[in-house]
Amino acid sequence: MVLTLDFSADDLARTRFACSPLWEAIESLRMRQDPGSAIVHGPFIQASRERLNGFDIGELLLLVPPQGYIPDFLTPPPAEALPSMRAELERLRATPAERVRSDVARRFAGGAPPPVARRYLEHPDRALDRLVGLLEEYWQRALEPDWPRVRALLEREVDERARQQALHGTGSLLGDLHPAIAWRSASLRLRGRRAGRIDLGGRGLTVIPNVFVWPLACSMVADPWPPAIVYPPRGVGALWAPNDGDERAALEALLGRTRAAVLLGLRAPCSTTELARRMELTPGAVSLHVTVLHEAGLLVRERSGRSVLYRLSAIGEALLASGGERVSR
Repeated sequence: MVLTLDFSADDLARTRFACSPLWEAIESLRMRQDPGSAIVHGPFIQASRERLNGFDIGELLLLVPPQGYIPDFLTPPPAEALPSMRAELERLRATPAERVRSDVARRFAGGAPPPVARRYLEHPDRALDRLVGLLEEYWQRALEPDWPRVRALLEREVDERARQQALHGTGSLLGDLHPAIAWRSASLRLRGRRAGRIDLGGRGLTVIPNVFVWPLACSMVADPWPPAIVYPPRGVGALWAPNDGDERAALEALLGRTRAAVLLGLRAPCSTTELARRMELTPGAVSLHVTVLHEAGLLVRERSGRSVLYRLSAIGEALLASGGERVSR
């Protein structure tokens, strides 16, 4: 089946790329039930299975089947280019009760819904609040430890696609995303499980690279959200590949032992004070090294309340992934 999206000049101008931690979480739940996904995501599946020990994801898997319809309210196109998981969960929590009820009813259409599903049909507000809590814990256990590596790949993909768009235009870019996606005469054609023709009508298109959707590409066309397509980014096949050689020694040779340790210590966002305590160094010494790494483009600085946190930039992630210690813990 083929879904055709018709573009105007305004739609081309409003086409944007965005990444979604929530969509990654949902697709990872679908992926866990697909044996073929182990070809690419086997190391992640094994590592996250250990981190999920003692946490029941049965309700999540019930809502997210390996094939077929997934409730639309679980995968709204992201409102920002790279929102935080916290922001996306709060947006999910604000889903109208009737939307939750109707989407879950569609998920189980054609048969009697299981007892867990009836919560969403009878008390959607309470069920949604519980679902957000389950997704938050699933994220923290399964994906958050590996999110820096995934985020780095997504950021590189968006940067490279932006250059391609600038050089060759939006139409050429869209036709190069996935074998199932073709661009022809101001129309985008997506081969998949959905057929039809949709005029974007000036709404534009949100293009979402997603690691766990591999090897598929899919669409999201449901009111009130703008249309979106989802595809696996380039490089996903090597995402979980181990690095060879004495990686930490190579990083120390490049940066020096202390700066290499600082960079490795910032795989999760941290303040200089907390990092100094963990490394048993003075805050002033750590601050000096952090400043150098930040000016070199290896770190990003963010404010959280009264604290200033540092985290790895896409360049820092790429450095660790290619020549430093493995980012996957």
